[in-house]
Amino acid sequence: MGSEHENLKSIRWQSGVVGRGWQIGLGLLFVLALLTSVAVLVRIVGRRASPVQITLATGTPAGSYHRFGQALQRVTTDHIEDHELDWRLELLTTRGSAENMRMLRGSLEADREKIKTVAANNGRPEVETIDLIIAQSDTPTVRNCRLVAPLFPEVFHVIADESIASIDDFRGKHVGVLNKGSRTYDVFLGLLEHYGLSWQGDDADVTLHPMSAQELVEAFERNTVGSDEGPRIDAMFYIVALGNELAEQVLSLPEAHLVSIDEAEALKLWFPNVNPYEIPKGAYGHRMTIRDDGAKLMQPVPPDRIPTAGVYAMLAARSDLDTTYVRELAEILSLYPGELSQTRPSLIELQEASALAEKYRHGRGDEVADASDWFAAPHAALLPGYQADLSLGIPMHPGVTDFLTSDEPSWLAQNAELASLCLAVAIAIASGGRAFFINATRQKRLRAETYNRQLADLVDNALKARDRSELETLWKELTDIFNAVVDDIEHRRISSDAFHSFKFPWDVAKDLLCHREILLTEKDEVAQLRRLAGPDAVADETEIEKQD
Repeated sequence: MGSEHENLKSIRWQSGVVGRGWQIGLGLLFVLALLTSVAVLVRIVGRRASPVQITLATGTPAGSYHRFGQALQRVTTDHIEDHELDWRLELLTTRGSAENMRMLRGSLEADREKIKTVAANNGRPEVETIDLIIAQSDTPTVRNCRLVAPLFPEVFHVIADESIASIDDFRGKHVGVLNKGSRTYDVFLGLLEHYGLSWQGDDADVTLHPMSAQELVEAFERNTVGSDEGPRIDAMFYIVALGNELAEQVLSLPEAHLVSIDEAEALKLWFPNVNPYEIPKGAYGHRMTIRDDGAKLMQPVPPDRIPTAGVYAMLAARSDLDTTYVRELAEILSLYPGELSQTRPSLIELQEASALAEKYRHGRGDEVADASDWFAAPHAALLPGYQADLSLGIPMHPGVTDFLTSDEPSWLAQNAELASLCLAVAIAIASGGRAFFINATRQKRLRAETYNRQLADLVDNALKARDRSELETLWKELTDIFNAVVDDIEHRRISSDAFHSFKFPWDVAKDLLCHREILLTEKDEVAQLRRLAGPDAVADETEIEKQD
């Protein structure tokens, strides 16, 4: 009997462990759900309480880069709630692409000093790192530079007076170019070197005049009117998007005209990202001219297509800038090209961005139905999109990759037939599993009921037992039933709940056998005493039998 009690205690302990295991598991799930909710709440509150400041280095205050940066800043601000942005865009004006790239690197002491200087000049001394830059695609990149988006083409403009018909005519002339530190300055030096023109020393072929964009216009105007109030230049080199206001202002002068660059393919030896372009006829409108007979004529500017070269303006980020921020920025660039193009309200309404991108990509005048298309395009963000041929040789930021792949069909959409088959198989397996579970539960219940019926029959037999030998047989049956139940529990043929329902009738049968054993033992003792006492004990035996 002792081993039976030990087995019973072991089964109770196992059942308790299983129950406590479920309680602990549910408790852990509750704690995990609570922590997740708190983390989401903290993120939402933190997003609204302290937005991250992302710094964009643009260009000169009057340049197209800074105007585009202002448009991008305005659009991101207008759509903060729409996209639940937890960052804000702040701008820094700079000297141009080369300076921007150095500040984006930020790893050298000179880079950090440059950031401090530029930040102080912008009234933002707290800035320590540059997150985003706008730069020409041919700017030598740094190791941590990652592409966010190619923005718009920038075309080489060589504007000269009537004394210059080609770049070879630059010898002995004064030529203006943007200040040192700008990528335009570096490109122009490469252009001069390609054409075999020197710019250094006493016997230089060309006299360079580095200056700001506005100073270039003023110096060229002084040359046309013969003013000696400041520097005068015979020609100027300017890399800008088509339709630029300053280029348009210079080309409105009667003596100004565009000089062609017909060796753009050869320039790729110096600058791999330089591509051939054409400035369409009439790209800068019309200006009045007077013919020899005195008649007035509105002539397109330029009067014919001008072969030239160009590069792309690009938006780049440092490689460790948060992927989420870059993905959201890429989404904004793709969703709001119209709003980003409104830096020149006087321009005609933008056409479909993809169509303009195709015109720019090929740079062929016969694909441009109207020169006004080119006016509209300079600040249409993401005109070329993320075409493979416009990767510009710069690795994309992981945030851009996330944005691009988010539009791809899901695995489910791409594998609909396989998914349907898997779903059908899963439903069949689930249905079969459910049926198996129901049947197994039913079998366990029937098995437990069988043991209970055996106990009930054993109780009946115990009540009918007339001697202890019958009780010993019943005790053996009871023990066999108990061992069979324990074995079934260990092999999961009945559940622990079924064991609890089995315990009550088993206790009843066990107690009844004990009681019957006591009574039959007393009966045997009385009978033995009677035999020893003789005939006088008959009455006592009869009385005992009546009591039994």
